[in-house]
Amino acid sequence: MTQVTGKPSRLMVKSVLIYDERSDARRALTAVMRTLPTVVDVACVSDPAGLIMSYAAHRADLVLIGIQHPRPAGVEAVKRLLARYPAAAVIVFGTGDDGPSLSRAIACGADGLMMWDPDQSGVVMRMRSLAIPRFGSTGRPVVSNDRPTERELQILRGMSQGHSNREIGRDLFVSEDTVKAHARRLFHRLGARDRAHAVALGLRSGLVA
Repeated sequence: MTQVTGKPSRLMVKSVLIYDERSDARRALTAVMRTLPTVVDVACVSDPAGLIMSYAAHRADLVLIGIQHPRPAGVEAVKRLLARYPAAAVIVFGTGDDGPSLSRAIACGADGLMMWDPDQSGVVMRMRSLAIPRFGSTGRPVVSNDRPTERELQILRGMSQGHSNREIGRDLFVSEDTVKAHARRLFHRLGARDRAHAVALGLRSGLVA
């Protein structure tokens, strides 16, 4: 499998750069990062200009960018950083309410997302298993060679438009339980944890526009 230059299939994180406008979020995530056994350096910034300057100076192994929906700053930070440094390993983080903006950040080039959890142990557990996704020769992430069926793609498109399972079932003339069954198979094919993650992966891979 061809790899994109500068984007490793797995990432050994020794240095972390955190961008978020909220001081409490920066403090909390810094505390989490310092518990990881490989991390030796954590830096924080609160504005896009500081993000670019700090990354230029230190080239952190991992950049964590906070996303708040509908505030545009986080998504713009992703765009600006990756426009200048396309090899940067970027993970965006937010809550379930930030799903639309998280999806846009993935479409802009972020490598993955982390759902923010006030329970820090949950965040640590996710971060310890974090891996930058593999990329094919097109530059798009390769999750599985098993392409979703047309019905699964229809459901993914409905999810990307913010429709509920019931609304998707009504549009496709199938039951809500049928939608849920197709969604479970779709998540398995994509390697997605939930709806927001599936939509984000679909945007990155070109399965949905």
